[in-house]
Amino acid sequence: MSCPASYKSSEQETPAVQQVLEQLRPASGDAELDGLLLHAKELFLSRKEKERGLALDKLWDGFTRLKTIDVQGNKKQSANVLLGNIKNEAFREVTSNEMLALTDVGNDFMIRHHETGTHSAPGSI
Repeated sequence: MSCPASYKSSEQETPAVQQVLEQLRPASGDAELDGLLLHAKELFLSRKEKERGLALDKLWDGFTRLKTIDVQGNKKQSANVLLGNIKNEAFREVTSNEMLALTDVGNDFMIRHHETGTHSAPGSI
């Protein structure tokens, strides 16, 4: 997978983005999820375009894992438990909608799925 043109070099990152990424120390309580996020960070900061594209795959793996931590074997129920941790109802609804939108992007574009009905992600080969 190739990265979008705007992500061809880590030199293009703003100082604020670089600072946030450098300070990223995941502490989810799940070692596998934390490892995926750290690996995604490492790949994203690479100067190699192919590695930066692989960072998106690792982020997607992390998102999928996050949705399965609470109730193993039932991703939808587990995601609902995760959302239930958000006390503010309006924010919980927005987060739920964002999670559904991300899931649609992952299913409709060739990020983790490569079925014949999916589209290439922007900037991919």
